[in-house]
Amino acid sequence: MKLNPNLKNVTNVKKLTLGKVCPSCHYIVPVHERYCYHCGLNFMKHARCAVVDAGKHSFPTMRDTQTCPKCHHKISGTNRYCNYCGYDMLKNQ
Repeated sequence: MKLNPNLKNVTNVKKLTLGKVCPSCHYIVPVHERYCYHCGLNFMKHARCAVVDAGKHSFPTMRDTQTCPKCHHKISGTNRYCNYCGYDMLKNQ
C-alpha cells in the first residue's frame, strides 16, 4: 500500500481539500454534504461515493446565496438542489 506523498506531515494533511464524486453526475462536492447540489442525489442512499483530492478542482463560491424554501437553510446561489434536504430549487421558477 502506497502512502499519498501529500500526507508526509500534518501541515500537508491540513492543506488537503477533500471532496466526493457524485456517482450520478460525477460532480465533486464537499465530503460533509448529504445531497449533491448539482443533480440532487441523496448520498445517504448511495453511501459508497468516492472520496478524492479535490485540490485541483474548485467548488462554487458562496458569494451568491439563496434560501431553500423547504428547510430555510442558506445555500450557494449556483446550487440546483438544496444540499440539506434535496429540494429542487428550480421547482418554483
